[in-house]
Amino acid sequence: MKHGFTDFTTQPKRPHIGLIGAICLATGLAFTAAATNSEASVIHATGYHKLNGPHIGTIIIDSDFTTLDCQGYSILPNMERVCGDTGAPATDCGVLIEAVSNAQVINCRIAGFGEGGEDVNKKGEGIYIREGAEDVSISFNTFSDNRHGIRFSEIGDNDDYMPSSDIRTSWVVLWKNTFENQHRNGVTIFHAYDVALVDNEMHSNGADGLDAAWSEYIKVFDSSSTNNGNAGLEFDFCRNVIVSGNSVSANGNYPTRPNNGISFDDSDGIQIKDNYVLYNKKDGVRLNNIDENKSMTFLTGQAITSVASGNNIFMNGTPFDGSDDYCDVYEDDVEEELGWKTSMNQNSFQTMCNKQGDM
Repeated sequence: MKHGFTDFTTQPKRPHIGLIGAICLATGLAFTAAATNSEASVIHATGYHKLNGPHIGTIIIDSDFTTLDCQGYSILPNMERVCGDTGAPATDCGVLIEAVSNAQVINCRIAGFGEGGEDVNKKGEGIYIREGAEDVSISFNTFSDNRHGIRFSEIGDNDDYMPSSDIRTSWVVLWKNTFENQHRNGVTIFHAYDVALVDNEMHSNGADGLDAAWSEYIKVFDSSSTNNGNAGLEFDFCRNVIVSGNSVSANGNYPTRPNNGISFDDSDGIQIKDNYVLYNKKDGVRLNNIDENKSMTFLTGQAITSVASGNNIFMNGTPFDGSDDYCDVYEDDVEEELGWKTSMNQNSFQTMCNKQGDM
């Protein structure tokens, strides 16, 4: 489904698998040796492409209906600096997905793209998805020691919720990937429409497990986000978000700044269901400037409000320096006239706070 909230609880969306499966029988291309030159390897041909050994340098997907299967082999850096936002300095990346339709990346180990810091020569992304890409599936991959595991292109200034449809990144599935020990975020989403994260693991990343901004119809199902430096799941200026069936624990371990398990700022149309949110250093679930009057449409076209149900939110808010008391649920400027406050009774938690104090 290319609109609304697709139900991924039984079968995650893989929009192009059938067609690619037919194509790959007829057209196959293998990278048979590690790349050692300074130029990126570009996939121009539609079809199924596989690695037969470790690959050094960026692989660029520049054609529709394309599968890259690493067969468990690694993609490693050589600082080619071919990725980056429009107008921004180029950076290094393992796989660059250009503005194509129906691209798939599977069974890759992508490591070492970006060492942190402000030097452009030390910045990089495991997979970089260019604006305009659509129907992208990324599954069964392992990301480690990159700046970000996966990063969506940022389009211009953050002045609007959603750029025009011809340049945004749309209909992306991240399924059964592991993001561990990135220097910043496991996954960074900008200016996207209809993105599903299903059964992913985001652990021990330097900043957020997931950071999504200026995007809508974001779904996070059956995933774990633990022991990250900042938030487990962070959403800023997002619309129509489902967070369901996840384990979010022990986040906010940055040495000088505790952070939250699940955090929403300036967002609306939120559904938080059946999650376990435990032992995060600051607040378990933090809601800031959530306006119920901005409720969007969901599946049937009926207006919805932000709701939370079936969550277990305990033992969050360990005082960082012995003076601050954080909460399992924290609210700041949350509209009360509709269903959010009532829905909180359908959850299990110990402490609930707002800007004015305990409730």
